[in-house]
This record gives sequence, C-alpha cells and structure tokens, in this order.
Amino acid sequence: MLVKQYTVKYIDALNRELRASIVALSIDDALSKLSIAKTNFISASIEYKLNRGIPINSQLQILTRVAGGVLSGETVNQYLPSILDDFRVLKNNKALVLAEINKGKTLSELLSYLDINQLCVKIISNGERSGNLANSIKDAQHFLKLENKTQNATSKTLQSQLLILLLAFGLIFGFPSFVVDFYQQVTDNGMTIDHNLSTDILFFLNAFSIYGMVILTAIIIVIALQLKLFLKSFGGIYPISIFQSIITTKSAILFLSIFTPLFKTGMQTQQILSAYSTISHANANKLEKQITDGVSIADAVQNLTFSNTFKSGFKGFNRITNTQAKLDMLAELFSALVSDLETYNQQASLLIKIIANTLIYSILLILVHGFVLPQLSMGVAI
Repeated sequence: MLVKQYTVKYIDALNRELRASIVALSIDDALSKLSIAKTNFISASIEYKLNRGIPINSQLQILTRVAGGVLSGETVNQYLPSILDDFRVLKNNKALVLAEINKGKTLSELLSYLDINQLCVKIISNGERSGNLANSIKDAQHFLKLENKTQNATSKTLQSQLLILLLAFGLIFGFPSFVVDFYQQVTDNGMTIDHNLSTDILFFLNAFSIYGMVILTAIIIVIALQLKLFLKSFGGIYPISIFQSIITTKSAILFLSIFTPLFKTGMQTQQILSAYSTISHANANKLEKQITDGVSIADAVQNLTFSNTFKSGFKGFNRITNTQAKLDMLAELFSALVSDLETYNQQASLLIKIIANTLIYSILLILVHGFVLPQLSMGVAI
C-alpha cells in the first residue's frame, strides 16, 4: 500500500497555530479517520497509480546502489542512509525514511515511502518473501530499462514535428491579423492598396481565426474524450490508422513491460492483473473476467485493443511449458513491439512534417502575393 507524507498543523480554539508535525499514513487510513467513503473520494486513485516523480535514470542509479548494499551483506540501515544523502531527488522523504528505518521496516516498505516506481517496489517485495532479494532488484532494474526503452521509442523527431505544426497554425491565425491592421491604417490615412484573391484569403482567415481556434479546440477535445469511438469509426482510414497503430502498440508494450517482470518473479496471473489494473483498470477487468470464465491469458488478450503484432506473438504463450523459454519469447516480442513503435513514429513524423510544411509554405506564399506584392506595386512602405 502506498504511504504518503503529510504536514499536520494543530490549531487551538482561538485559531492560533500551536505546532506542526509530519505524519505518514495511507490513503485508506486517512479516509477511515475522516469517515469518508473511498468511493466518494475522487483522489483515492492516487494510491494505485504508478509514481513517476523521479526520472527513470535516477531510479536505476538508486537501485544500483541498493543492489550493491545487498550484495555486500550490509543491512538496510547501513546502506540506505548514505543513498538518501547522495540523491537530491530523495530529499523530500529523507526524514521520514530515516525515522522508519529504526522501526524494522523492510527494504520494499522503505522504498514505498519514496518516489520509486511502485511496480518495482512490488517486485522487490516478492523477492523479500521468496528469499531472492538480489535477483528481484535486478528484475526491478530490468523493468525500468524496458520503461526507459519505451519512452525513447517515442521519437523526439515526432515531438519536434508537432511543435512545427503548432507553429504553422500560429502563422495561419496570426499573420492575417497583422495584414488586416496594416490595411486599416492605410485606409485611415486616405490611401488605397489593390486587393487580390490572396488578400481576400488573408481577410477571410482573420475573420475566421477566432471561430477557427474555437472550432479546432472543440474538435480536439471531442476526439480526446471519444478517442476509442473515433478510432473504431475511422481507424481504418489513412493516416488515422498510423496513430491508431501507435496507440495499440504502446498499450501492448505497457502490458508486456508489467507482465514480464512480475511473471519472472513467479506471480500468478490474477496477481499480475491486479498490478496491471493500476495502469489500465478497464483492460485488467476485461482480462480478469475472461480468465475467471476459463479463458487462457493468451486467448484473453486477443479481445483487447492491442496491436496485431502483440496478439499474434502472444498466442503461443500457454503452449510453451519451459519458464525460461516463455521469458525469451516475451523478450523477443517486446523488441518487435518497440521496433514497430519506432516505425509508426517515423511514419507519423513524416506525415506531420508534410502537413506542417505545406501549411507554412502556403501561408507565406499567400502573404507575399496578397500583402507584399500589392505594396510594392502601389509604392506603399511597410
């Protein structure tokens, strides 16, 4: 259970602050003490979400230091304080963890106070119970590396192209306003400038800009809220199919990055799905219902919105009897999914680049033809 640190102030009857202290309690404890039903507390889900407050690289470095302490035979009270001193990202919870160390808490319990990925904490907790702590830390590190690899697969090029696309829309909605203001000043001074089709387009864009931004924003919001319905209706149409492939592939990678390390620790399928529900509650519920009805995990995933590469690759999971062979198959499938994701990101990046460049060149061409050339022909200075 995820435990959080709170600062509590004590106020007297005259509304004077007497003192403040730091306490640690779980979400369930807090709700119980306040007599609040968990279902009525909208933020209760914070207990179940993965905490990604610390960068993955920092988490890997922390777990490397923890592994070194475990392998050297030191106790948690010997190696953890120095780790807390050396990593600034842990400073907010340092006092709390130091106080809990002397209470005989296990490593996983202490890590749960920190902003370490909670699935890593679960993996390490399983290792403590099975007496295989050192290997469980390696498994937790492997999980973080998979997570990092997935993040890197989301190409920075795609992100940069999205910024260029936003710039293109900014030019389309920004330049016409400048042109209209200039023409208004010329008219106010009793001068005239020739109009052409491009000029009329600029005037139209200026008149449409406010409504256009509202309409564009509304369309984006509706698509975001009804993404599943949108993809179901238009997912087969290029280029929407590219973005659908990105979403389904990332969903499959996320499932696999959780399933693989927990399966390696020996966890049962139901326990793994419980952990998976912290990320995708709807998908986990669908899988649990099918498995309860006697459907194998390999068949159950076929009915979810995962990529076809994952579905076809995962089909043979139950037919493999050797555990190591299963892990090898999962590793190969993960690599194939990451490769697919990189390909889809490149395709999406190229598509966005074409759209952005087309918009930018079009508005610049219209600007030159409808604004610059008329001024030159009439001898009016900008």
